[in-house]
Amino acid sequence: LFIALAGMHCTAMAAAHFAPGATSATANGLNPQWLAIAVALAAVAVLGVTLLLSRLHERTTTLQGSVSRLNGQLVRLATLDPLTAVPNRNTLIDYLGHVIEASPRNRSMFAVLCMDLDSFKIINESLGHAFGDGVLVAFAQRLRQCVRDTDMISRLGDDEFVIVLEGLKSSQEAGLVAQRILGRVRDQLWFGGIA
Repeated sequence: LFIALAGMHCTAMAAAHFAPGATSATANGLNPQWLAIAVALAAVAVLGVTLLLSRLHERTTTLQGSVSRLNGQLVRLATLDPLTAVPNRNTLIDYLGHVIEASPRNRSMFAVLCMDLDSFKIINESLGHAFGDGVLVAFAQRLRQCVRDTDMISRLGDDEFVIVLEGLKSSQEAGLVAQRILGRVRDQLWFGGIA
């Protein structure tokens, strides 16, 4: 940048030829005090605009970050159950569509297991909704421990959960997984698994 400025200055000076004793016609009509004031005001104006643009850029960056966080929260609310943090009904429907389409291509089977908690309404009525919510959260955690990372657990509502098992070789494999889930959930959940 410095070299470019120096080059421009030297080129301009070399191009400028003034006759000896020549004066500018406009120079005589300028008041030096007003010229200084005008240059100072222009400099202050440029500085003010620069500061304003800097603040606007900072504010825009902050707002973009806030919008990004809110967008993430909206996606979370749209795809996950707020209580148990497992996928919700909408996510399950989309996922099932993918699984149904992919299974023939992969030459594999899949299974859909539906589960609910027996007498859950009695738990809510006798021990309160806060305790019932704790049971649902614990139940979802137990289900996560019982399935593979590739399987999906979803909460449809109230005490209804769905598990989608992908990549199965046979229907017997789905039955074994269901037995294992029932055994583990029964052993761990009531009531020793919940504090």
